[in-house]
Amino acid sequence: MDFRQLESFVEIVKRKSFTKAAKNLYLAQPTLTGHIQALEEELGTVLLNRTGRSIFLTEAGEILYNHAVNILNMREQTFYSLSAYQGKLHGELAIAASTVPPQNYLLPPQLLAAFSQDYPGVSFELGGSLTARRSCRRSCQAVRIWFCRHRHCLSRIGYVKALFR
Repeated sequence: MDFRQLESFVEIVKRKSFTKAAKNLYLAQPTLTGHIQALEEELGTVLLNRTGRSIFLTEAGEILYNHAVNILNMREQTFYSLSAYQGKLHGELAIAASTVPPQNYLLPPQLLAAFSQDYPGVSFELGGSLTARRSCRRSCQAVRIWFCRHRHCLSRIGYVKALFR
């Protein structure tokens, strides 16, 4: 079992599709299939039920999924901790904001430029949606910073009241 196999498994479960997971991971679909077959063979159990175009986790798959997410998160935390210790931060940061006035918050380009200069190893992705609540439900796992006027959509992420209006 290796990280690539676990990443493939988690991505297939999240996307509920081998094709979408392969596209997102920039891998060929047969490679993903091979990763899952190797995991199933090593663990001696079926992890995914494939019925037509649908993919469902087996009980063993649910157990592995929970552990795989924790393992992959732990790996990222380890890289982050070691980078912080060495004084170098790197990685990806997802930033989202509501696009509905008057809730929309714009990040000044100077702030983003200064951030990039201070942390050249950190890339960021800006995003938004029609409503904060709908977007939060859809992507709160990926978003690390969210600019929103209301806290109702942020209960799973955490909430810090904005100091500006």
